[in-house]
Amino acid sequence: MDDLTRELSKSSFIPLSDQPLKAEPLYEPAAPSGAVELLDVMVDGKYRILSVIGSGGMGNIYLAKHMMLDKTLALKTFKSYNLSQEAKLRFQREAQAIAKLNNPNIVQVFDFGYVNEQLPYYTMEVLTGQSLGEKLNNCQYLEIEEAISIFVEVCRGLLAAHNKGIIHRDLKPDNIFLESKTIDGAFSNVKIVDFGIAALATPDIEGQKLTAIGTVFGSPLYMSPEQSMGKRVTASSDIYSCGCALFQALTGKPPYLGPNAFSTLLMHQNDSIPSLRAALNSRECPKALERLVTKMLAKTPEDRYQSVEEVLENLLSLQQTAKINQSRSTSEQKPNSAVFKASSSRTEGETAEQNQANDGNLKLQLSSAFLAVLLLLAVGYCIFAFRDNHKPKREKPKLAATDSANDLSGKAVTEKQERKENRESQESKEIRESSKSSEIDYPDISIEELKQLLARPSKGDSFSTQYQKMTTPALELISNTKWIKVISFKNCTLENESLSKLSKLDLVCILLNYANLNDSGAAGLSQCKTLTEIDASGTYLSDKGLKQLIKIKGLTRLCIGGTQVSKAGLAELARCKNLRILSLSNMHPLSNDHIASVTRIASLNEINLNKTDASPLLIRTLCKNHKNLKKVQIGECKKIGQNEVKLLSIEFPEIAFIYE
Repeated sequence: MDDLTRELSKSSFIPLSDQPLKAEPLYEPAAPSGAVELLDVMVDGKYRILSVIGSGGMGNIYLAKHMMLDKTLALKTFKSYNLSQEAKLRFQREAQAIAKLNNPNIVQVFDFGYVNEQLPYYTMEVLTGQSLGEKLNNCQYLEIEEAISIFVEVCRGLLAAHNKGIIHRDLKPDNIFLESKTIDGAFSNVKIVDFGIAALATPDIEGQKLTAIGTVFGSPLYMSPEQSMGKRVTASSDIYSCGCALFQALTGKPPYLGPNAFSTLLMHQNDSIPSLRAALNSRECPKALERLVTKMLAKTPEDRYQSVEEVLENLLSLQQTAKINQSRSTSEQKPNSAVFKASSSRTEGETAEQNQANDGNLKLQLSSAFLAVLLLLAVGYCIFAFRDNHKPKREKPKLAATDSANDLSGKAVTEKQERKENRESQESKEIRESSKSSEIDYPDISIEELKQLLARPSKGDSFSTQYQKMTTPALELISNTKWIKVISFKNCTLENESLSKLSKLDLVCILLNYANLNDSGAAGLSQCKTLTEIDASGTYLSDKGLKQLIKIKGLTRLCIGGTQVSKAGLAELARCKNLRILSLSNMHPLSNDHIASVTRIASLNEINLNKTDASPLLIRTLCKNHKNLKKVQIGECKKIGQNEVKLLSIEFPEIAFIYE
């Protein structure tokens, strides 16, 4: 890296006029008495300074030891006591910004305080490795696969920051740290560091005063056009800076480089976007990668990706495409040497005859295959027409003691029955949503008919009914029938206050899909201590009722999609030590916060996210952070297609992704 590039990559105050590059200091020139001497000093009564491990224009990073905890960490502070108020506020904001974040791709802050009640400091984790800037000084540029791998992690860190309303504002190779914990020095993790000028998405008045009128703060090589003009900075500015850093990592040079800071900023604002393909100097450049970088470097925020999540999705797609191509190349069988030698000894005439014969066989095979497809289509059409003309009439709901309640109980139910039940449940939900002011007037269940059915046990110890009103006398009668282990009250109107009567049974499973179960009913069900499986999909269950259900210690399977349970309620599920299967089907919205709650359920093996607004990134976040997952259902998710499922299956081969 030449001197000009090195100088323009530094963070500094830059006047908004045509002047030579000049970094305005955040503190007055230090008098000898103002210099900070901290080596071997005890800071704040807790930390002993051991050595200097890093130094910048305005501050130092020390290796320190927490004397009470006997723990080594990094301590960052300024070089001088002669600080401006702006410097103190900026430093304090950096600590506050990072302290809000807890992400593996962002440096972790532990503590904040003052040296001698004057000089602010904060402590953070000690990192071993090198910055991306240092790596590029040594190797000039990265191979495409390595660059994508690094920036996937960078975007994950940025996404976590943006989700907390924090914008970095100074993202560059020097602030991307490649953590190494191996002997060979290969990076094991990527962390974003130095949130020193991070701005909250809704800054307060004091925060808005931190940059002087007529100047901007940042690194000229990586500043977005709007930031360089002193306009409002949003998450889109970080996307632009990330694009500049990615361009440099791939090519060895930044996208724009002028003779000074001001001219460089003008290039960001006015010059055309440089071609990544041309800058790679005949190295291979996937079209998707060129489109990605070009869109990240768009002049206006409106023309860029609207979120880091979109950038991450594209990077992951490029990464997985590379894996697929690599997998294909390695899976191709190499020709057997003996066969190769034998075939190479053939005469040209023999080869030509063989090729002609092969061509004839191929044509014959293609013709046969085409006729077979036509025949299958004709047969399929006939079967479909016959079934469509002979559909059985839909019968009225029946009351029955059955061998199978439904799929939740683990009994045999065909896929066709499941789809039919889902459609009926959805119809019931729509009816109830349109008349929430009053309960649906289902007919009361017949006590006499109920007595006859309960007189003898069913083979599966299960009882099922739907579209009925389950009165207190009916629930009392059922609760006295000791052989019942499984109950299905789908689409029923319940007297919630009487559900506690079911605690008399050794109940294992209860299905309440689209019934009128509420928090009061959930409190009654919580007394059924033998329950292991509950389906409350599409009910009026809220966080309050969920807290009641999770009191059941043996709960292994729970369906709560389409309820009023929030992300805060989901967080409570971490207390379920035996929960293995969770269904959030039809839950809207479904955000990263919901998934973060799910990842805390350590025992979870399967999750159903059908018909949600789950995205590939959200699924990747879930799979990456939950090591025990074996099965994920993602059918009918608008943001997920077959190609995304294929990529997920490659990235997480140990997990079965069900897409139907």
